Amino acid sequence: MGPPGADAELSARFARPTWFFPSTDSTNDDAARLAGAGAPHGALVLAEAQRAGRGRLGRSWCGAPGLDLLFSLVLRPDLPPERCPLLTLAAGAAVAETLDLQLKWPNDVVGRLGTAGVWHKVAGLLCELEVAEGRVRHVVLGIGINVNQERFPADLPEAASLLQIAGRRFDRIEMLERLLPALDRRLRQVRDEPALVLAAWAAHSAMEGRRVRVGGIEGIAAGLRADGALLLRDDEGRITPVLAGDVRVADGA
Repeated sequence: MGPPGADAELSARFARPTWFFPSTDSTNDDAARLAGAGAPHGALVLAEAQRAGRGRLGRSWCGAPGLDLLFSLVLRPDLPPERCPLLTLAAGAAVAETLDLQLKWPNDVVGRLGTAGVWHKVAGLLCELEVAEGRVRHVVLGIGINVNQERFPADLPEAASLLQIAGRRFDRIEMLERLLPALDRRLRQVRDEPALVLAAWAAHSAMEGRRVRVGGIEGIAAGLRADGALLLRDDEGRITPVLAGDVRVADGA
């Protein structure tokens, strides 16, 4: 059985076709099915809870029903596949600037919690492409934001919510209303003005000038290459581009 029809009230409120699920396995999976059935660019899938949410590299996303903001967008960008990693950076920049947070390459949105000032993950992004004959048929952009959670499992010490960071609760629908135009603007820039995407990401980077480690490579974070690769500068001044991997801050924060 396919997904139910778009929610008319939410579609009008967000000015785009919107599907709402009280509970679903994954908004990205739902959005991919809708994209395959012809859903237009900008179509939105929104859920109160996910049973099998996932992040980058197949990791699970631990959400709290009724407390997180969980959604996916169908995108039909006029882009070659190699340009699509910039969509994740553009979306991250939109989330960070809308919610006054910072960014950790490539797809984490972070904020400082407590007097120690340690960075904690508040949101994650996942872009999944459907490519045929060298062309992008569609992209599904999934975003999960920890909004009103008061506690996290002990095995997620790096997680935090906006409530914990800001000390107040947030209206998730109002937050989404602010986020969607910012996302639309930054995602358009991937095609038309990619340099603005990189500049916006850099303006919210929690890594610039910090010593970080990605796999076996360690160095000072020195910005992004035009394709979105992370640039690391070693102690001899040599620059190494990193295309994928988990970033660990090596200097303790």
